[in-house]
Amino acid sequence: ELAPSESEETALDAAKGKIHGRIVWQSRRDGNWNIHSMQADGTQARRLTDDPAEDENPAWSPDGALIAFDTRRAGRWQIWTMKPDGSEQALLIDNARRPAWSGDGQLIAFGRDWKIHLFSVADGGEREIFPGKVASIALAAAEAGGEATPVEPTTDLKQAKASNPAFCSDSRKVAFATDARFPWEVAMMQVDGAQLTILGWGNEPAWLPDANTIVFPAQATKGGTDIWLRSVAGGRPMLGSSLDMPYG
Repeated sequence: ELAPSESEETALDAAKGKIHGRIVWQSRRDGNWNIHSMQADGTQARRLTDDPAEDENPAWSPDGALIAFDTRRAGRWQIWTMKPDGSEQALLIDNARRPAWSGDGQLIAFGRDWKIHLFSVADGGEREIFPGKVASIALAAAEAGGEATPVEPTTDLKQAKASNPAFCSDSRKVAFATDARFPWEVAMMQVDGAQLTILGWGNEPAWLPDANTIVFPAQATKGGTDIWLRSVAGGRPMLGSSLDMPYG
């Protein structure tokens, strides 16, 4: 197994006794990408998938009953699900990547052909939300609490690319990265809305539980990875932490 770095050891030591439950992640420590899980304090690590194809991007369902993940077992990207112990692995969505569960567990946002789609867990229905029917773009206010400003896209919205969707815990908003204005920026939209709000530069967004803050990684100036926080109400991003690990 790969030994944790000094900074990772420090983080794990600080988490012991404070964070509970299990986390999942992807690793190629065994030669190809597989899904692993462990306790939040770094103990009881186990490999959940063992297939020659790549298995990546695991995501817990809100109730903890399932893990969705990407796989190329069919020669193309698909989203599969499995139980927390790695059993009952099965196809869920064909030609899809990057699953993100809604807070109520009823929807999964995913990427397909550089577009963002929603999948209904109840009936298997799918619909495209970006570009979808998006008709306008607004830029988040430079100061927190201000009004968003309408802006012109730099490309035909139907040709705009998007990736890395992240569902807000309120199940009403989805954040993702897009080149609709400049590559790449973090954007968000209501699941049933037509307006896209650009929050600013960034990629691979994730929501904090407060439903008002998005975090995203960026390459640090002197190497390593910085974690930034950005309020959906606008304003400048804030540096949250710096990690001694490669970006990407």
